[in-house]
Amino acid sequence: MNATANEDLFWGIRGGGGNFGVVTNFVLKLHPQPRTVFAGFVVFLPSMLGPVVSVLEEWLSTATPLANANLVFAPGPDGNAAIIVIVVYHGGEEEGKKAFKPLFDLGENTGQMYMFPGCQHTLIGPVDNKTSMIPYEVVNGMINRMAPPGNHYYFTGITRTHLTVQTAVAIHDHLLKMRASHPLLGGFAMEWMYYPMVQKIMSVKPEDMAFRMRTPDLGCLLALKLDGSVKDEEAKAKAKELLTEHRLFCEKLIISQAGDIQQPESDKCAAYASLGKSISPTRKRLPPLT
Repeated sequence: MNATANEDLFWGIRGGGGNFGVVTNFVLKLHPQPRTVFAGFVVFLPSMLGPVVSVLEEWLSTATPLANANLVFAPGPDGNAAIIVIVVYHGGEEEGKKAFKPLFDLGENTGQMYMFPGCQHTLIGPVDNKTSMIPYEVVNGMINRMAPPGNHYYFTGITRTHLTVQTAVAIHDHLLKMRASHPLLGGFAMEWMYYPMVQKIMSVKPEDMAFRMRTPDLGCLLALKLDGSVKDEEAKAKAKELLTEHRLFCEKLIISQAGDIQQPESDKCAAYASLGKSISPTRKRLPPLT
């Protein structure tokens, strides 16, 4: 069974779920995997969100498939808001540092001015860098500490083709307001995927398989941790309702990225440098669909 023999069944199994019969044998192609990889957490202050997003968006267009990064909006070890980048490079330490050089260079350029549209910003390097060589099997457990047993977790997600600095700052600001609005939202986090492997994944066309959601879009996980000791079902339902409200807010902003996002001039610097001011981007009026 392949693309030319029994092609209809091959089409179904290639991207299908559990509804195409019984498969008794698979032949899998294996790829070499180093026993240790360069990986870890790089933590920035929230005011560095703009530069970090700008670097990651540009990095993604040229990054090697051996590297990937996750941008996390979550409380830091001290409970305060933090911008955390989880990096993984399937190779040695020197190659890994080179692969993520644009990110690490933010620390080298501490104190310099970073230019945003209509605004200047002073760079501040990472406040913590936990990258090192670690066993490959440890990688998938790196974020286990963020999900200790005994609690309840609620997950949802969104996708995007790209993420502008303006959109990221507005979403992060809204996330902080959501956390402050309900006692159960303190552990509300977002994780943006930056996976250069998407080009390899898309090397097989969506029409060549049954899985209809195969797209080049990148995902973002919205995760809500609810303390296992909380028994108030009404409070938990309200927390989930606020998470849904935030997801819809994110989706609207991401859709608006396709057009030009307009902001009042007085809000621009505040958007890049502060956490307490919300910005409300408005989309330019587009011609009606016909």
